Amino acid sequence: MKKNVKKLGALLLAGAMAVSTVGCMPTSKPQESTGEQNAQASDATQGTEEPAAPEGLEVDTQTPITLRLNWWGGDSRNQATLAAIDKFQEKYPNIKVAAEYEAFNGHEEKIALGIKSGNAADVMQLDWSWVSTYSPKGDNFYDLNKVFNILDLDNYTEGDKSVFTINGKLNAPAAPKIGVAKPKVIIPVFPGTNCEYDTAKAFARAGADPEILVIRNLTPADVTASCEALVKAIGESQIVMLPGGFSGGDEPDGSAKFIASFFRSPAVTEAVRDLLQHRDGLMLGICNGFQALIKLGLVPYGKIVNIQENDPTLTFNTIGRHISQMAYTRVTSTKSPWLAGTQAGDMFAVPISHGEGRFVADEATLRRLAENGQIATQYVDPDGNVATDMPFNPNGSVWAVEGITSPDGRVLGKMGHCERKGENLYKNVPFNKDMQIFESGVKYFK
Repeated sequence: MKKNVKKLGALLLAGAMAVSTVGCMPTSKPQESTGEQNAQASDATQGTEEPAAPEGLEVDTQTPITLRLNWWGGDSRNQATLAAIDKFQEKYPNIKVAAEYEAFNGHEEKIALGIKSGNAADVMQLDWSWVSTYSPKGDNFYDLNKVFNILDLDNYTEGDKSVFTINGKLNAPAAPKIGVAKPKVIIPVFPGTNCEYDTAKAFARAGADPEILVIRNLTPADVTASCEALVKAIGESQIVMLPGGFSGGDEPDGSAKFIASFFRSPAVTEAVRDLLQHRDGLMLGICNGFQALIKLGLVPYGKIVNIQENDPTLTFNTIGRHISQMAYTRVTSTKSPWLAGTQAGDMFAVPISHGEGRFVADEATLRRLAENGQIATQYVDPDGNVATDMPFNPNGSVWAVEGITSPDGRVLGKMGHCERKGENLYKNVPFNKDMQIFESGVKYFK
């Protein structure tokens, strides 16, 4: 019986901490998001008799039990979670919560060792990407489908729940996203960037709060100060946007090298990882920004990685020079929240302007990207057919790829300048000119 009581207590605690471990409680009004993590109830009592599901939350409140709760975080999250534990214990005085917390570094190793040794905490915070690793068949965490009348999961969308449903078993939903009335967008401007103003205007029109940050590199002290400023800005933003241009004059040896090198500095890399893995943020790169994303591995991998010889890249146009024209593109996959305002098959006319926009990847990589829905947009002719050559495939991209995403779609890179839009532009060019990319990115946080 005590095992069943402990299991029920762990489920109650998981339900409470799924919100409190992000450092804030949900409210009816939009507030600034502080992250999205997952509180998991480990199924340490597999094989025991299932507890009868009581009405509402009226479980055994007399039998004393102790539950271990494990999470990572800085001072603000730790204080918020400890305060939430106090509130929880006021409501369930028979449940003592043993708090275990540490910095992110080393957290996954502790989780892995605990699961392997059978000494995992009763409730634990996991990064979303770890769930399938530590519960590949859905058996290592408790199936919350069994306890819908114990846990109130009405504040979770079906999408929240489906992400962590493995073999029909709901391992745990992500903490429900807290809306942001006006998401902040950081737009770093590197030497040679020239699309920041159009980009900022596009985001402002869409309802975001864009900030342009000029990256200075005249002296080592300037570089250090700019790095610190960018890290701070990313930490305060929901979206990182890398605009178009010709960073460093695209020299030496190709485009976006300086941007990629800057983002590989440990502090900036960590800020990006925190944005994407812990705070459910978005990234967008257009033209030169796309070149930077692909050189960092943010597309197609969703994280900054060391680039290997066979990884996809963007290289010189087959024509051998810069090209500037309107191109026709077709939405291939709507997996990305950036493309939420479109449907697969929609065609758009978009301005392009680049010297190195030819997407190159081997056949196996292309098929993997296609199967995972990561090929977002392709160049097409006016009839909607995939274009294999000029003039409708302006740079000679393989499979006519114009844009790709990270595995979860939250990072999008594309060559076409969607920010170059306006009511009185391109009147004599057919097809829709507005993919609603900026509007869709803002709506993601509503």
